Amino acid sequence: MKLSYIDKAHQVANEVARKFGFDDYKHLNQSNDETLKQLARNAFDESLYDFNGECCANGVKK
Repeated sequence: MKLSYIDKAHQVANEVARKFGFDDYKHLNQSNDETLKQLARNAFDESLYDFNGECCANGVKK
C-alpha cells in the first residue's frame, strides 16, 4: 500500500519525536516542552511541502 503524503509527513514527525526520546509524535505532543513540539510540527509541515509540493499544515504556502 502506497502511503499518502500526509502519512509520510506523520512518519517524519514520529521520527523526530523518537530522536528526542518519545514513543511517537502523539506522545511528544502531550509533553510540556513547547520547543520540541514546535520542532516536530515544523518537520511535519516541511514534509507536507516536500511530499505534496503545495502547502503546509499550517496553511502557509511556500
